[in-house]
Amino acid sequence: MITVALPTWNNKNIIWLPMEGLARQKTTVDWELIVMECFSTNKVGEAYFREFYENRLKQAGCVNIKYIYSDRRMPLSAKWKYMYKQASGKHFLLQGSDDYPHPERIQQTWDNDADWFDIQRYWHYHIQSGKMLLFDSYVKDDAQGKGMYMAGECMAIRTELLANLPDFDVNRGVDHYILSHVGVKLRKTREGPYAGIATTGANTISRDRKIYFDNIEPPFYGTTATLDNIGLPDDVIERLKAYVTT
Repeated sequence: MITVALPTWNNKNIIWLPMEGLARQKTTVDWELIVMECFSTNKVGEAYFREFYENRLKQAGCVNIKYIYSDRRMPLSAKWKYMYKQASGKHFLLQGSDDYPHPERIQQTWDNDADWFDIQRYWHYHIQSGKMLLFDSYVKDDAQGKGMYMAGECMAIRTELLANLPDFDVNRGVDHYILSHVGVKLRKTREGPYAGIATTGANTISRDRKIYFDNIEPPFYGTTATLDNIGLPDDVIERLKAYVTT
């Protein structure tokens, strides 16, 4: 069993993107989805996930959907820890609420069976400008001729390790914070990139990340790839291009 954890806040207009990716997973593994939504004026609500996605998720191997609502906004680190306590899976997938997971994300996590599993290289897309970047979690140290892996994309952690996560409230740099604090001994990383994408410009907390696209520095790199040629489904591409912030 795999647990996919999806926190959401104030991003009703883009939540379809991760849901479309989850509904198209290709896996033989049973998995569950935990959605945790915090109060906002742009609430999604449980009915949305049930009405539009429950049947499709079942066809993709999802055996259960849990919806949790908080009447106050919680820091992201606190959400991960709260959802962990509701999780039944051996592995806990950290799913961004404005990112499209590639179709083998769940199966790869299960097959690699590590304390921490992620993807080294992944596409990033700025919705308003249409700019694309390639993220690479392997950061080279030119002076020493060596390098190191920072937290990658499509992250998953062995669920039991989240018991070690401190109760500090963290909203930024949460991925590295988790990786650094839970006692990971076995980490596996796949190179990528795959037919998935992380987006900027729709989710409330990602709107200030445009600087990465205007001033490109590692771990981001320029690319000739476009939204049209990285393997995304045509309907997802068209919907992203038609996105309007409201």
